[in-house]
Order: sequence, then C-alpha cells, then structure tokens
Amino acid sequence: MLDVLRAIHRKLGIKYRVDRCIRYVRRFGVTGAIATHRRIWSKKHGLQDITVPGLPHPVSVRCGTADASTFEKIFVWNDYDLDYPAGVKTVIDAGANIGLSGIYFATRFPDAKVVAIEPQGENFRLLERNTRHYPQVFPLHAALWSDDTTLGLSNPDDRVDSYQYSPDAAVETVPAFNMTSVLSRFEMPRVDVLKIDIEGAETEVFARKPEWVGRVGMFIIELHGAEARDAFTVATAPLDAVRYRHGEDEIVKVR
Repeated sequence: MLDVLRAIHRKLGIKYRVDRCIRYVRRFGVTGAIATHRRIWSKKHGLQDITVPGLPHPVSVRCGTADASTFEKIFVWNDYDLDYPAGVKTVIDAGANIGLSGIYFATRFPDAKVVAIEPQGENFRLLERNTRHYPQVFPLHAALWSDDTTLGLSNPDDRVDSYQYSPDAAVETVPAFNMTSVLSRFEMPRVDVLKIDIEGAETEVFARKPEWVGRVGMFIIELHGAEARDAFTVATAPLDAVRYRHGEDEIVKVR
C-alpha cells in the first residue's frame, strides 16, 4: 500500500513535490518537516503520536498507511481551510476516518458541536482516541445511508481510508442512519457544515432528493463516480448557493 501511495506522489510531478515541501516547512519548520514526513510515511513506526503546530494535543496516526495521506490533506495541504458561513455552531463529519478532520473542525469552531461518523471499527477506535480531548466532538460508530438499516463491510482488504459498505455484505456489520435520524439524534435543527467522504455511498444518501438538504448551510463532499455526482447535483440544484471545486472536494455554500 505504501509503495502505491509513493508511486502516486512521484507521478504528480516536480511542482507538486516542491509545493509539498514548502507546505511541510511552513507548518512544521525545516527540522520538524523532515522528521514528521519520515515518521508518518515509514512502515517501521506503526502507531505514533504526531505533534502538529497549532493543535493542543498530538494526533495518533498509523504510520506507513493511508493515514499519512489523510494527515497531509488536512494539516499540510490545508484542504479544509475554506470560507465558511458565519457563526458555525453545528458540524457533521460523515466518513470521519481516524478523527483528524473532526479535530480540525473542533479547533476551527471551538463553540460548535461536531458529530464524527465512522463505520469501520479500527478507524473508529482511533477516532475515539484522537478526539478524546475534544468534548465538543461526538463520535458515532455508524454509516451514513439513505435509510436506517444495517450495512456490512464490502471491501475489507482495501486501504484504511477507502472502506465501503453495502446492505448485502455480512463482514463487520454496523448500524446505518439517514441524515434526518442523525440530526434528530443530536438535536440539530440544521447543520451549518456537512463534510462527506463516504467512498461512493453518497449515491444512496442523495438519490431520493432528500428534504434535509435544505437544512444544510455548506457542503464539503468528495464524490466518487458519475452516479454520485449526478445524485448530489440533482439533490442540491434548488439551493441558492456558491459552487466550486477545492482539491478533491466539491463545495456548495448556501447564500
């Protein structure tokens, strides 16, 4: 897995690698950048606590796995450093993985309630570990879906950031909830920021033009495939919103 990730980075070109180095140095300093990069990408180090400037507590990362890419996305490339609505009080992070995005939102919006949804068991345990110092983060071991049901892991041998769930799979089953149920469970009349990275399940989540879409102030969503893109586009079409792409994510910010 690590060799594949490194091959992808090499193919991205010299400009990408230079930009990446610059961003590492800006965040960690020269010595810190070298040490942090070596630690998170080495298979030898296993689970490590990584100190990130600007965060009050270290974050735990499975070094030498796709956690390294997730770490870079959030703390090196700053992919969630966006123009958010004013006065954010509620955030839902669907596909929260090991909790790094939840930590970002908790530190960016210290007065907000952050619900971090993650279905995969090992990821969720690490999410709980990473967010234990942030009482405003509420971990939920579940999947986001179109209905309240039970799903199973359909690709157990895939990358730790690419797990997919389906109604037909019987491995590592988890409860699944639709967004209306999540909002009700956490007493949220609306959600100011909804981040979704659920590896293709967004097709199910948006396929029926759900009414709750009108209760969202801003979407940050990674879409996987044409079907997911079409479902999301149709569901959010009635919204008066600014739409643009940022990195891997589609941004829809309601006016």
